[in-house]
Amino acid sequence: MPDDAEHTRLADLSQYGSQLQPVLAPDEVLYAAIPVRLDSDIKDPPSKLLPKSPGLSGHLGGTLERVAPVLAPTETVLTGIFNMASRSKSWDGGWDSNAGQFVIAVYPCKRAEGSAILGASLQFVRTDRRLLVAHLPRRSKSPTPTLIAQFGPGQLRNRPEPPPKRQKHRADLVFPDGSWLALQADTPQQADLLRQVLGAAN
Repeated sequence: MPDDAEHTRLADLSQYGSQLQPVLAPDEVLYAAIPVRLDSDIKDPPSKLLPKSPGLSGHLGGTLERVAPVLAPTETVLTGIFNMASRSKSWDGGWDSNAGQFVIAVYPCKRAEGSAILGASLQFVRTDRRLLVAHLPRRSKSPTPTLIAQFGPGQLRNRPEPPPKRQKHRADLVFPDGSWLALQADTPQQADLLRQVLGAAN
């Protein structure tokens, strides 16, 4: 792994690693934790597809659960505004696909106070045995992570067509059924790390 990516990986582990322990198995080893959110161009799901009750959950490569709100860093606002000026396709597959179900599962975060413009902030986590997507409240003094989805080795991969060069914060995630969506990392270095993590997991 390049020095920049390794430095980013270690810095993120230092910041988020201990907070993510509740979603790990007792003997599971955390390798990377990368803050991401859905691309700002991904449209909201139709209301008829949204969960009707707090206890409703579905399945996608493991688990999908409703998640709580979080505020993303100020830099992500600027990134979203910039991306609006250089739009490209940000997801594909339809609402019944893995990508669509993922967007539906994440949507409750976007409805929360402070996250309607920024989008829901997530943690993309790689361990020694699986890939996880979790929500971690950043405003809480004692944040408790919520597991949104989990995947085995090789189930997720990078999209063969790379993101537009101007969208340096972006990484495109392909799901087991071939559907895909764009994720936005907080920094270009974290987007690079996410792409490397996805490549190494296959």
